[in-house]
Amino acid sequence: MKISTQRLWIYEIEKAWSNKNEELYYTLRLWDNDNGYTYITYVSQENYNSNQWGEILNWWQPGVTICISGDFKTARGKPWILNADSKITYEGQIATQDFCDLVYELWKSDIDPMLNGTHKVIDLTDYFTS
Repeated sequence: MKISTQRLWIYEIEKAWSNKNEELYYTLRLWDNDNGYTYITYVSQENYNSNQWGEILNWWQPGVTICISGDFKTARGKPWILNADSKITYEGQIATQDFCDLVYELWKSDIDPMLNGTHKVIDLTDYFTS
């Protein structure tokens, strides 16, 4: 199923070994700032889709959040799992603490209704757009 978001933010990548498939794979957690969802996707170095994720995996490091854009789709029957075959484009990176601060600024009125109308809305949709 196609999702409406065109930008996602990778805030965590974990490397693991699959005993079932006997291969190295990565679990990526991606934040959708439009709706506040977290998606998960799995990237295997043995899978053909790993080429497009290779640069992302090389750029990521703890303390960095990476922004990607694309035509994202979720796995059939699992709306929280992003299809790793989705075509992606690297948009930029930001320190995770700075990213968390920006997300908090955007979502704080949803977290604390007493803050309604007292904050500046920060739009992360075009954060890396010149």
